[in-house]
Amino acid sequence: MKIREALPHVFNRAYPVLDPKMPMLPAVSMLRFQQIDGLPLVLDTSAARPRALHGYSLLKRLLALSQGGFWKFIERPCEDAAQSIGSVGADESLDRLFEVFLKERFGFAWISDTERTGVPVSLADVLELFKTGLMESDMKVKDVASPVFALPGMTPLRKALLFMFSHRFRRVFLSAGGTFVSDRGIISHLFSPSVLHDLAANPNKLMDMPIADIEKSKPRRVPGRTTIKAAASSLSGDIGQCLISRGAVATPWDLVMKPWVAKKIRING
Repeated sequence: MKIREALPHVFNRAYPVLDPKMPMLPAVSMLRFQQIDGLPLVLDTSAARPRALHGYSLLKRLLALSQGGFWKFIERPCEDAAQSIGSVGADESLDRLFEVFLKERFGFAWISDTERTGVPVSLADVLELFKTGLMESDMKVKDVASPVFALPGMTPLRKALLFMFSHRFRRVFLSAGGTFVSDRGIISHLFSPSVLHDLAANPNKLMDMPIADIEKSKPRRVPGRTTIKAAASSLSGDIGQCLISRGAVATPWDLVMKPWVAKKIRING
């Protein structure tokens, strides 16, 4: 099945495209309020790959800042924190899209429609295919869930981010309370007006703040025998994009990519 036919809701979605020269602060504000994983920059036809501003690329850039560099950073153009993303044609197969996700180890890509137009797509969009019946799997949540790794609430943000990047995780759980912080939550916290106000007086505390101070999310809990279709439906509209089942965690990557790699997904149509 072609991507265009499988994901019509993605092609019908209105979304902004960032001017690469837009200052970081308004660009990040736009990113915070979108319900997708990133925002593409205006396409440069001379570039080999499209680029996008997303939570992962932004936090990697923040982590590399020197002491006191935060305020200079948010005045920089947003292209400074953008990262190239995988691309696939709208008339290619769903399998080709999954190959791009797997190669990039990142569930966000660009679907090119013409030389200069296209749409961003994420694994959260692909979850809809379980609901519509275009994709099926006999696997259960317990078959695909990953072990939960947690850090103490007083862990500095810098250390937590280093862990997230080294393991390619978008979430880190807190040791107590059953909650987690995500890349989206971290960005929403760091760029909230109250935190920006506090950082004006002490910009060096940016990466030293404990992760317990950051906006936390509570995952939905499901039995391990829950079907992948039911789990995908449970994650629909869930900002945290995360399920917990008996001490293990299931994300869109677990629900889509693990069955696909195991050749236990059926694509109908």
